[in-house]
Amino acid sequence: MDGFRNWTVTVDGQPHEVGIKFGLFRATVHVDGERRAAKSKNQFVRVIDEDLSVDGKDIRITAMGNSVDVAVDGVYLRSGKPYVPMSLIPVWATVMIPVLMATGLLLFGVLGFALGLLAGVLALHQSLPISGKSRLPLCGAIYAVTLVIQLVGGIYSHGWL
Repeated sequence: MDGFRNWTVTVDGQPHEVGIKFGLFRATVHVDGERRAAKSKNQFVRVIDEDLSVDGKDIRITAMGNSVDVAVDGVYLRSGKPYVPMSLIPVWATVMIPVLMATGLLLFGVLGFALGLLAGVLALHQSLPISGKSRLPLCGAIYAVTLVIQLVGGIYSHGWL
């Protein structure tokens, strides 16, 4: 998703350009041309949550993988849903991404690695709590199904059956 995303946010009748530009290994956020580096909160998946307060208005740019949105005063512009801080991503969701990638690589090779990465990103997206409810059962099911597919694929590809 290398590229540039841009939004116009109106604060007290004044339009402001806010955006984020993604490079291969880093991202840059900007407000009205003023740029600063944005750091991902995850080593395996792009997870960014940057505060861009403009004239007292709370503006946040969030990115998880390829999904990018701007929240103004606690509401996402694209979806209209309430803002959820990326800091609420549980540690277990972050740990499971490399676990799924490693088990996939060991059991099923590159295909298992890719499946582990995709399932880990899906579970990471689903792990953010909605209305205070735990997302562990849903994410646990994603992990279990992925591990079973990796195991069956590994057994079949290695001819252990």
